[in-house]
Amino acid sequence: MSEDSIIFEGEWSPWPEDLDPVKAADQLTTSTLGDPHDSLIQLLRTVPTVIGSAPVRIREGSRMAEDGDAVPGLLNLPMLCHNYLAGSADFFKGLYRIMRPRPKALEIPRFSAYPLLRGVIESSGQTAWVLGTSERRDRFQRLLQLEKAEMDYDRRYVKSATVLHDDYTRERRSHMNEILRKAESERRIRWKQLCNAAAALGIDETEFEQGVPGGYESIISESAYESHLSDGEHTPVECHWISRYYASIWVFISGLSHPSVSRAWAGSLHGPGETGADGYTRVKTSANPELIRDALLMALRLHMRALRLWAEASGVRWSDAIFG
Repeated sequence: MSEDSIIFEGEWSPWPEDLDPVKAADQLTTSTLGDPHDSLIQLLRTVPTVIGSAPVRIREGSRMAEDGDAVPGLLNLPMLCHNYLAGSADFFKGLYRIMRPRPKALEIPRFSAYPLLRGVIESSGQTAWVLGTSERRDRFQRLLQLEKAEMDYDRRYVKSATVLHDDYTRERRSHMNEILRKAESERRIRWKQLCNAAAALGIDETEFEQGVPGGYESIISESAYESHLSDGEHTPVECHWISRYYASIWVFISGLSHPSVSRAWAGSLHGPGETGADGYTRVKTSANPELIRDALLMALRLHMRALRLWAEASGVRWSDAIFG
């Protein structure tokens, strides 16, 4: 058994028998109406199967196969989306390792779960965002926006790593400048590839040169909107408010990924303060299970949505994909 294997013990079944894989996210939504601890455990029970559901093989003649051949050598949509999904699954593995339900015990961390949930939401959210539109041109426009945003972040990283200091020797300065020149040369090559791919698909540079308008908040909101609208069980107005709720959860847990007393306080439960003989007032705080539960539900829905879109684009029924 590899180190990445998930051990599921005792009473915890890998996939609840009463859970339909096609509509699991909607069924899980109704399960969150009760006790937050019980519903959190119910959600966590599904994670091993979700982790074990790798993207299916792409069938010849499928939409995904055609996307892979659309601009050969310039932009590989299936490869990039597969990488996003792999990242989402890896974040889920980390989350499950620190939150795996044990008989009569569930440990809810105050801080460490949020960066992992954020990773799932962003990785699966952008996969669903790219694959969620039926038009090839729109899929590639979104992918080009993501690639440009990634290029901009890479440049920021290189500039951060090569900041010059007054006490650098001439040789050291020359080395740093060479790193910058090489990075800029590679950036120009990559930008030309993206522009060539865009031209072949009839997409103008102005449609992606600024990256993703609105960043991840926009990606998460649009992914949630399209996901719920496609299910046909909500009106467009309802989908709008659901999507804004998803975006607000992402904003909040993203903030919890960084040190903040105000966000940590808002995201926790607090007992009554007690003042000791030393004059200090002590307040016991604990993680809010409702916040973790809602973020986990959102992560599960987006990850399963991304897997479903991948399977359907690859010519495989989603129910066949999840059960192999």
